Amino acid sequence: MDQATSPNLPAKTIYCYRSAVPLASVTALCTHGWPLLNSFQAKLVHPIYEMPLSKLIVKLKDHLQLAEQSEWLVKDSELLEVKLCMSAIMHSIDAIWQAPAASKQHVPSLPSTTVAIGSAARLLNLASWYHYLTSKRLSFPLYRVSVHNNNSEWQNFSSWLDDANSIRDEWEQGRGELETQEELRRRNAALLTVKAENIYKRIDFTKVWNWIDIQIATEYVAGRRETFKQLFMKGDVAPEDWVADDVDDLVEAVLTCCDTGNEITHFIHTRLNHIRAIIADFYGSFTLLNTVAKTDAHPDTVQTKKEQEFFDEIDKKVDSLEALPPAPKRESFASMAHFLKAQAQYNLLVRRWNIRKGE
Repeated sequence: MDQATSPNLPAKTIYCYRSAVPLASVTALCTHGWPLLNSFQAKLVHPIYEMPLSKLIVKLKDHLQLAEQSEWLVKDSELLEVKLCMSAIMHSIDAIWQAPAASKQHVPSLPSTTVAIGSAARLLNLASWYHYLTSKRLSFPLYRVSVHNNNSEWQNFSSWLDDANSIRDEWEQGRGELETQEELRRRNAALLTVKAENIYKRIDFTKVWNWIDIQIATEYVAGRRETFKQLFMKGDVAPEDWVADDVDDLVEAVLTCCDTGNEITHFIHTRLNHIRAIIADFYGSFTLLNTVAKTDAHPDTVQTKKEQEFFDEIDKKVDSLEALPPAPKRESFASMAHFLKAQAQYNLLVRRWNIRKGE
């Protein structure tokens, strides 16, 4: 008879090394096969332990919702899933002590039904918070299951959760203190650079912006703050990219979110007023060009003194030319506003050329 079909060959149940949940029933097909299988026992674990923390959180949340909806009148298989999720989460966040392989101290375990019902929601909350930490330098105390601790079914797990949540609170408080210190550091750096500006006539706008950014971050998303930053840093060198309303929006953000009434905000408002004036001047000159163009087309219109001065400048340029330059092209300008302004200037130059040259 073939050995694989022999009824005398014993079968053995393989259990999860961590949870003691049965995984499979196997039959050894070779002499002394069981010692070989036993040597792999420490590597044989339930597939749930391979899931990432994000999926474990979702899985446990779904099971808890179903259990709570039925007031925990659920099947044993559903309770087992909750227990397995709890164990897998503890391993995923490196918060459960693991004895060396084949050690006599190793105790495969799962929380009891009472512990699962009472503590699963708290563990879910803790794991969700940990998952969204930007830094994983935080570590929880190791929960140790041992027959000597009389906690083979996690009887004292609620105490571990209390300790872990205390560490979480301390972490949050410490992070808050760090953020406060960072805000103070940025404020002092901004204040020093503003004061230095009065002496050296140079200033590091980045330091001042960092002071603004850390305060408006609670109210404005990253993309909006980046737009504000570009306006604050470069609004005076690229006025064609902005309008006065943009400046007003940034002023409102500063007044709403930032500590006011100090030298830093005084400097900020001075700079924003300067940027607003440059934007107004840029569009004012553009408006003047359009007004002059209309006046030139209708000689009966009374010219203002400013317009006449503008004509005089154009006429001087015409008198110095032997021929008209080529018309401006869009690709030669960084922005449409600059191109339109150059085009208006060129059209005026052509008109005045025709008048001056008698053509």
